[in-house]
Order: sequence, then structure tokens, then C-alpha cells
Amino acid sequence: MRQATLLIVGLFIAFALCYDCGTLSTLAAKSKYEKFVDKQLLYIVVEDENNDEIYRSVYCPSVDYYSVLKFNGFWTITNVNSLKINYHVELWSQGKMLFKTSSKVLKDTQYFVPFRVVEVTVEDGVVKDLQWDEQLLCSLCSTKCVDGACGVTFSGKSVTTDGSFQPKIYVAWVGTDINGYYMTSSSDNVSQFNFLDATSMAESMSSLI
Repeated sequence: MRQATLLIVGLFIAFALCYDCGTLSTLAAKSKYEKFVDKQLLYIVVEDENNDEIYRSVYCPSVDYYSVLKFNGFWTITNVNSLKINYHVELWSQGKMLFKTSSKVLKDTQYFVPFRVVEVTVEDGVVKDLQWDEQLLCSLCSTKCVDGACGVTFSGKSVTTDGSFQPKIYVAWVGTDINGYYMTSSSDNVSQFNFLDATSMAESMSSLI
């Protein structure tokens, strides 16, 4: 019952730019994908410091579009200000959860991670892996590295109204689709530009809509 409630809540709060998920069962049953045509079913799962699930949001980015998944209203959904919050991404295919990333820190008592990048690996249209892309060099952060990504302080900020404090996950694709065409969205991945100051990049990327 709790999982069903979380899913219903997720359906209302999820926001993936320009995407219409359609029937979730149809998306989940998909086994092979064509770039620019098919959509991939993803969940972002938010957890407390014990990795117990708080809620989940559902998204359906189009395959090989470099996409941004946003948590609009994140700070008002639950009492996150007093908690260490983690999250992970789940990929559903072939009628089941096929892959999930490791859990990463979204915020601690002082720092918030504006964005991370997740990479989907596909071979001849079949998803083979889902991993965080951590090529961004934390050594370039002018603030603090938080679990492999640049964090920014949120104390004293208007986190409920400032769009730069809404968590975002960028989705990139690598490999080949069902027709053998190469995925190209990974070339747009922000991790390819790690020569920039990562904190400045985090601030600019987190403000994108």
C-alpha cells in the first residue's frame, strides 16, 4: 500500500520537460529502443539518511535526447531541511526494474547538490547499464565536493522559490539503438566540459529550465 501511495504521489509531482509518459505499463514492458522515437521509463527515488524511501517521481525521457529531469517543489514535499537526503535512479524495462544506480547524497545539513548526470548504456536497442557519470572533477569545486558532485550552500537561501535549488538529473545515452544507429547525446554531457570551474558550471546548469 505504501509503495502504491508513493507512486501516485510521484505521478503528480514528477516533471520531465516536454514529455508525455502515456501508459506506464506499456513503457515498462518495452525491451528494445529506437533513438528519437521511443521513451525510457525512469524513476528518481528519494531516500532518508537510512536509505528508506520517502517518495519517488516518474519520468519518460526520449531515447538519445539529452534530457533534464526536475524535482519541482522538492523543498515543500517533505521536511528535508532537517534531514540528510539521498537518492537513486531506477530504470524499468522488460516489465521490471532492470537497473538502478547507487544511492548518492542530494543534501546534507549544509550543502545541496544542484545536479548530477546519469548515463544509460544501450547495445542494439537493449539497455545494458545505468550509472552515474562522475567525470566532473570535484577538485575543481570552489565550495565542497559532496559524494562525487559539487555542492552549494543553501543556508539563508529562498530554496522554495529559487529554481536553482530544485534538484535536476541530466540523462545521457551511449551505445547503439535497435537499428544500429549510434547514440550521440553523451557528447552534450556536461561532464565532457570538466575543464571549467565545476561550481560555476553547477550554478549555471542548475538554473536551466
